[in-house]
Amino acid sequence: MTIKTLNINDHAKTQFAPHGNIQVKLDGAVIQYQITGPFNIETIKAFGRTMAALLNGWVPPETFVTLSFWQESMMTSLEAFEAYRRVLESGRSYFPKEAMNIWCVPEDLEGRRIMLPKWQALYEAAGYPLTVVSSPEQAQKLVQQHLNPATPV
Repeated sequence: MTIKTLNINDHAKTQFAPHGNIQVKLDGAVIQYQITGPFNIETIKAFGRTMAALLNGWVPPETFVTLSFWQESMMTSLEAFEAYRRVLESGRSYFPKEAMNIWCVPEDLEGRRIMLPKWQALYEAAGYPLTVVSSPEQAQKLVQQHLNPATPV
């Protein structure tokens, strides 16, 4: 199994630098994101290009998980938020609705109280299930339960 890791900075193509960072790792049945906010639209556009490069030719396994670890901030501009909606919509060709999406969002993360409901509504509108937890241990436990439902954790 090949592990593939990409960073949005490798796919930033505008005169303005991305604010924030997203690193993506494809490891078998898990796509893991390290997300550091706040974000601007350049970040989200670079993220869309990064995902296209990562998933080009990828055939998703029957059961897989996306796992996001949020750091520093969930804040973003309205323009970037709308761009992320478009990335979610274009991702439908790669991700079936049955994929489990887990976000690890610390309770004290900047913007959590304001932005998390907006991000959740965005996922719901796109038809993606989203589970939010506060600790990496909770997130890893959910990943294992989803990928190995018959194995006690």
